[in-house]
Amino acid sequence: MELSIPAIDEIDERADSRDPQESWVGFQEAIKVLRSRIRGNGASDLVIADLFEDDLRQSRIALAEVQSYLDQVVETLSDPGASPSDLIAASDTSEAFAQAEKLLQLLPALRRRLGQAALKLSRG
Repeated sequence: MELSIPAIDEIDERADSRDPQESWVGFQEAIKVLRSRIRGNGASDLVIADLFEDDLRQSRIALAEVQSYLDQVVETLSDPGASPSDLIAASDTSEAFAQAEKLLQLLPALRRRLGQAALKLSRG
């Protein structure tokens, strides 16, 4: 099986085409749809939706923070006047690593929530 790696231009184009505001509107709409679809007989259905919303929101925020760090690195590298100390400052990955670790913890939770929602939908 051959691994397909997208071209850098393709990745840049996808990143540039994202409208953050539109993305959050889509997020809110998706949560609304989920709530209406899994609403059942008990409060546990709404708890699943609340937990899913929280995990998804935190994941999106963590991902945005990592993206922001990468954008700052690109900006620093693009600056012809960037000094060695600017490059050293840009190399501080502590916050980006913290957010990436948070994302690594949240992705399995999102997977579980998707499974729980699928189970609710199959019983409904």
